Amino acid sequence: HGCKSQERIAEIITVEGTVTVRGNVPFTAVILVTPGQNYYVLKLTPEQRSRLMTPARKRVTGRLYVDDWNSRAVAHIEVGSIEDLDV
Repeated sequence: HGCKSQERIAEIITVEGTVTVRGNVPFTAVILVTPGQNYYVLKLTPEQRSRLMTPARKRVTGRLYVDDWNSRAVAHIEVGSIEDLDV
């Protein structure tokens, strides 16, 4: 019998969609909405955030996790890379 690791491996995903900023200051969030109406809150580095112009169509790759936003459990992505989609 082997022992199982209790460490959870975070899922890395790539999604495409429209990125907008939603909410009211100071509670804004950068949101990506896929064509299938899946919503993801994007956690960006300050550098990524400073270069982001919204709305924009983007491809995002990063670590998927669930956290609260507006008192609801929502999928979040800790962004590793973000790139423009050709329109």
